[in-house]
Amino acid sequence: MENEVIVDTNALMLPFQKGLDIEKNLEELLGRFTIIVPESVIRELERLSQGNPEARAALSYSKRFKILKTDLEGDKSIIKIAENLKCYVLTNDSRMIRILKRKGIKVIRPRGERRLVFA
Repeated sequence: MENEVIVDTNALMLPFQKGLDIEKNLEELLGRFTIIVPESVIRELERLSQGNPEARAALSYSKRFKILKTDLEGDKSIIKIAENLKCYVLTNDSRMIRILKRKGIKVIRPRGERRLVFA
């Protein structure tokens, strides 16, 4: 079975800010996986990419993954999709991590500069 992992904006920027290979790290943690990018994350990256080369790179990178349609914005869209799909969320947003864990959603977060761990 293939694991699904929803990524938020800061997770997509990790390769460009920290040099963290999220795909390699996810494979080590989960084996087979599919990365899901909510449309709300794409919209946020589009806004941030004006004058921000890391956000522009993350926006381009996001096109490699499965884009999921959502009318919700921000954290709400990620939490709702994760609840519906019963999948992992990759984020470094401590507020969202607390909410996800309270709802029983599995979380993956960066630890240090080069690796991902289960939160």
